[in-house]
Amino acid sequence: MRFDSQVIYPHPVLRPDVEDYEDGDFQVIISYATTADLLNVEITASYDISIAELEAYITANQACAGLLINCRDTFYRKIFPLNSEGDTLIQIDGGQLHGEIMIVPIIYAKEKIEGFASDDFAAEFKALTFDLEPGDFLAHEIPMFFYLEREAFQPVESIFNLLTDTEMSGYEWAVSLDEEQIEIRVSEALSEAIQIARNSNQNLLVLTNSLYFSVLQSAIEFLRQEPDKDTKWANVIKQKCQTKGIDLKEEPHIIAQRLFDHPIEKLAKAVFVAEE
Repeated sequence: MRFDSQVIYPHPVLRPDVEDYEDGDFQVIISYATTADLLNVEITASYDISIAELEAYITANQACAGLLINCRDTFYRKIFPLNSEGDTLIQIDGGQLHGEIMIVPIIYAKEKIEGFASDDFAAEFKALTFDLEPGDFLAHEIPMFFYLEREAFQPVESIFNLLTDTEMSGYEWAVSLDEEQIEIRVSEALSEAIQIARNSNQNLLVLTNSLYFSVLQSAIEFLRQEPDKDTKWANVIKQKCQTKGIDLKEEPHIIAQRLFDHPIEKLAKAVFVAEE
């Protein structure tokens, strides 16, 4: 059983943005959580189907609603059946997942179904019946994605790779977003200043609110334009945003503040305001 959202099926399939049915919905609510060490992943799901014939096939055990979970990095691929009523809890060993994980809500045939028809078919299918084979899709929803990167549980700075560029002068710096980590190329003078700053918590706060904040803003702005970017730094930012409930459509400077846990407040308390 292979999933392709762009495929043209030889029979009607209930899915978003395709009018194989005059009306009807397959709605799935999904939530997920991981332990802090990422050793365990829990996915909770429930669904509702408004097409009587599809519901009847599920009740008769001829079809099944489920979640197709696929991880490209680890080649993990499995379908988990969903309870017809209430929530279904799915537990997965976190060691089997890494990077981008795709979850596709589906309804599929468990056995051969002859004479498949529905009163809710679009007009072009009304007078037709179809024979389905085991594994054929009857419905699917829009895939959901989440990300599992070990670095997402480390400070944001873990996605930065600081490189000294001897051809740069003064206190120049530049950013490259093409590699697995965000590369920050700095001049020799700036590199030395950064090394000194790392030895002081107050100086490190200044560094976070200046160089690191600007770099993170640039990366977020890039992700807003290229949301499918699949590098370690991109997946870490997306996972951190999911964990904190941040929408990547928000302004980059707002997202950066939340990802850095409001660094200007820390700077104000440590540097600008005398300790009480």
